Amino acid sequence: MRVALAFFLYCLLSFPLGAQITLNPTPTRVVGADSLALTNLNPNLVEGREFYNPQGIALDLSTNPPALYVADTGNNRVLGFRNANSFANGQKADIVVGQPDLLTTLAAGPGHTATTGLSAPIGLAVDKSGNLYVVDSGNNRIMRFPLPFSQSGGILPDLVLGQPGFSTNGANQGGISGATLALTVSSETFQSYIAFDSAGDLWVADPGNNRVLRFNAKVLGAQAMPGPSADLVLGQNDFVSNGYSPLGNPLTSLSAFTVPTGIAFDSAGHLFVSESSSSQRSRILVWNPPFGTGQVASRIIGVDLDSPQPPSTSALQLNNGAGDLFPVGNQIGIADSLSNRLLLYPSSDQWTSNNLDQTASAVIGQPDFGSSSANQGQPTPTASTLSHAVAAAFSGIELFVVDSLNHRVVVLPQTSSAFGAASRVLGQDGFTFSAANLIEGREFDFASLATGSIDAGVAVDLNSNPPHLYVADTYNNRILGYNDLRNLQPGVKADIVIGQPSFQENRVNYPSNSATLPNQSGLSSPTGLVVDASGNLYVADTGNSRVLCFAAPFANYQAGVMENANLVLGQSNFFIQITDPTNRTMAAPYGLSMTNYPGLLVSDEVHNRVLFFDGSAGFTNGQAATRVFGQPDFNSSGSGSGMDQLSGPRHVANDSDDRLYVADTQNSRVLIFDHAPNASAYPTAAVALTAGLYRPAGMYVSPVNGDIWVADAGENTAVRYPAFNALEVTNNAPNLTLSGEASPRAITEDGWGNVFIADAANRVVIDYPGLSGVNAASYLYPNILAPGMIAALYSTGNFHQFGTTSQTSSSLPLPTTLNGVQVLFNGTPVPLFYAGTDQINFQVPIGAAQSGTADLQVLEAATGRLLGDSTVEMTPVQPGLFTQAGNGSGAAIAVNTDGTLNTQTNPAIAGSIITLYGTGQGFVPGAPPDGQASTAVQNPRPPTVFIFPDSVSSTGVKYAGLAPGEVGVWQINVQIPSDIITLATQPTWVIVFQDSVPSGAPTQGRGVEIYVKQPN
Repeated sequence: MRVALAFFLYCLLSFPLGAQITLNPTPTRVVGADSLALTNLNPNLVEGREFYNPQGIALDLSTNPPALYVADTGNNRVLGFRNANSFANGQKADIVVGQPDLLTTLAAGPGHTATTGLSAPIGLAVDKSGNLYVVDSGNNRIMRFPLPFSQSGGILPDLVLGQPGFSTNGANQGGISGATLALTVSSETFQSYIAFDSAGDLWVADPGNNRVLRFNAKVLGAQAMPGPSADLVLGQNDFVSNGYSPLGNPLTSLSAFTVPTGIAFDSAGHLFVSESSSSQRSRILVWNPPFGTGQVASRIIGVDLDSPQPPSTSALQLNNGAGDLFPVGNQIGIADSLSNRLLLYPSSDQWTSNNLDQTASAVIGQPDFGSSSANQGQPTPTASTLSHAVAAAFSGIELFVVDSLNHRVVVLPQTSSAFGAASRVLGQDGFTFSAANLIEGREFDFASLATGSIDAGVAVDLNSNPPHLYVADTYNNRILGYNDLRNLQPGVKADIVIGQPSFQENRVNYPSNSATLPNQSGLSSPTGLVVDASGNLYVADTGNSRVLCFAAPFANYQAGVMENANLVLGQSNFFIQITDPTNRTMAAPYGLSMTNYPGLLVSDEVHNRVLFFDGSAGFTNGQAATRVFGQPDFNSSGSGSGMDQLSGPRHVANDSDDRLYVADTQNSRVLIFDHAPNASAYPTAAVALTAGLYRPAGMYVSPVNGDIWVADAGENTAVRYPAFNALEVTNNAPNLTLSGEASPRAITEDGWGNVFIADAANRVVIDYPGLSGVNAASYLYPNILAPGMIAALYSTGNFHQFGTTSQTSSSLPLPTTLNGVQVLFNGTPVPLFYAGTDQINFQVPIGAAQSGTADLQVLEAATGRLLGDSTVEMTPVQPGLFTQAGNGSGAAIAVNTDGTLNTQTNPAIAGSIITLYGTGQGFVPGAPPDGQASTAVQNPRPPTVFIFPDSVSSTGVKYAGLAPGEVGVWQINVQIPSDIITLATQPTWVIVFQDSVPSGAPTQGRGVEIYVKQPN
């Protein structure tokens, strides 16, 4: 029976497909991230060896060698390094506190899955026993993590301060008291640092309450209760007040202070607190012991009231927004953050008698006391420069400095009484790098740290072989190119970079790192991209107010050599920037689209317009635009909501008839203008698309079928509308919405209709056509599969999505590659029976899970191109019976006792044994490896068989298990009840129940029948 059964297994029914591609609603591949899981929304690469705006640091001097902790604030975590005395540049952390792993950076805490996770941690301190205290600013609390390096599994706290427990996080939870903190107020998160005194008491800067609190060592014991109250307050006269009312000059007040930030003790026991208001210069207040509630400070450091006005940067005064304080031997230092330096003051026995000022004795990070530029005005950091240093810790021989806007920690060795250039660095691979997190060509930064704007661009070279993908990595000031988009995988590194000499650089207008010095090869916040028919790449160099063309980048790329642009539009040359609205200049070019005419469409976001540059005679540097959309003339720039106006337009596209499509972002619509190259003066849009849109940003129109794609940032969707000529049929409504996108900003397709979306999670996700997997016998329950069963797989994509030929397996064991394709089940190739143009038959792994979900993919084996993907539901059983028509209904593939096929003209005899064949019986102990022929392996869970109108007794099921010599086939030998007879008016229906799940029924359109006659 092997030959006949194989025929039915391999030649099953193919269902007709529609012309419209239905995409899998869940992205399948991603570029710019190591995984599709949204565990990180921050820019660039996160692996546990990088920082994003770090703010705090602490050394554990109770161990030898000391351990180092860094508050990686922007990544909502604390990283721990076991040996502070010896680590390589850019070394990976040994542990993470506040996150489940080194890859996750999402804010956590109450209201999130992990109530003991961190949100914007800042201050750190380690007690004498090695316990770590973390100022969890975003959650208005301090948590203690006992001996973090000794904990196994997740690192958990055992004490919380500022909250009554771990489940709340409000500022002054339940009302201000000695047990509450205000570290984040009205969405503003303050810098707050902590320190221990020699008695083991914990001192806390409570900036939102304008006070400093002391928590006595007695309430910090091993069995301490959560939410203890402080026993002393400075800056207020009681624990229920938080006002700020200085008498006279606030810079000289000894009794009142606002926004306390840093806190430290010197070896003489003096308490130092930095006041760090953004509205006035910072200062340091000093208290002499013993301390009491409401005590007035004894002196001030960092204030210079000399007349005439002293220089803004000097040894006598601090800038606004100073950071933490730190002891260095018997000296005190402060991070003068906005002046990009650290100041050290002499020991207290050398202070001046004037209690209102004190000159610093040393400066770190600047060549002198009068300098304050970030990185000393150089384009990149060095081992001797700082950019917004915020905190430091001294080990006794080295100073560890948190250099926040260089996103690093530098280690400065002490030489005599001074500190030399840094000898080691964490958070970066070298001293000249300064990116938020890491950059090495596997990551993107679509979000501006300075403005919060989120921008990106994507383009596909539809004419290259292999097809190339370009991504505008906007805030890394570069374009990344991927040679073959067919086999992109998570975490893949780009093949080329434009705008930088290497993958580790991200300077504005390299090499100057200056936004005012454009050149022929550097970039400043590039966004829109388009590729012409010759493979030349056009770039909207937004920050430089121009469009550049790079000739065939993949053909001309040389590693380490900056590629020069060969064309500039929007400026007269490569080295000038004029932002006036004219026909030759622009302010912020954003979206690009190449018309068929030929010509180039450019949206100018700031001037609320789209320009058209005629390319019929080729483009020339600085040429004038010939058409303008959204404005009455080339010199106007106002915004509006009329059909002839635009407001903040972003990406643009055109169709095969050269209609212009504009993502009119601030008007929450897409405007469509007729035939752009020949548009009249001050043209009016023909159509406005608004259904399903709020703040659309990305725009693409398929040159193949005219599908209109919109990346809608405000609705977190990618929306597809039908081609222009079909819009009236749908009343301008979309025909597909991909929901749950992460605020998408740019969108495009490849030549197969796969969709590439750049989103606010700093990644490009790729959506592919969906798949429909069914039981190959019954064709019921799409995408619900059971272990071991034979499944038939169909695509919701293009006609002949799986290829142009068909192939059937001719031997056992079954191959995992057939007709040039593979089916991956959770990433592993599975055995294939048949691979055709629109259908594939495969075996589900016998060891597959019996619940949950699995990922099903079809790959083109030679190129890695993904042909389809779906998430399928797993279930223990999914029974079905094979039929002779191969469609799940009608005459069963059943064998009579004499070995012949049961048919209407060859019926079985009532009371005889008939053999049924099916699949989907679920896991069978003792089954052979996937794809291999089985022996007779009986299922220990026999099915229930119904032969209309009787239910067969359990003794009537003679065998139920794997069919010998077959793969994935279920064989049931059953005795037909003696009273059964098939009549024209009374079909003999057969239903098999496995674990109470039926194989199908006439009511489901899956009536399976056998033919039975009575004995002669």
